[in-house]
Amino acid sequence: MISLYTSEYFKSILPDQLARIITERREYLNISQIDLAVRCHLSEHMIKKMEKGKHNFRVTELEKLSFGLETSVKYFFAVL
Repeated sequence: MISLYTSEYFKSILPDQLARIITERREYLNISQIDLAVRCHLSEHMIKKMEKGKHNFRVTELEKLSFGLETSVKYFFAVL
């Protein structure tokens, strides 16, 4: 069994799956990529890369995204 906190677990989640989840949640909240970047204290460029599936996610970034998207980190894994 792979632990939730191991790097193997995060590598097994495809960036495009997380990209889809982030984009759908952001659009549901009706906020722009710039607004999300401000909420998460991340750059707009990084948000764009995340939504294109061109970014390898870190736990700290998922925590920031969960705050900005008004959800929990578990949300990203529950909808996969």
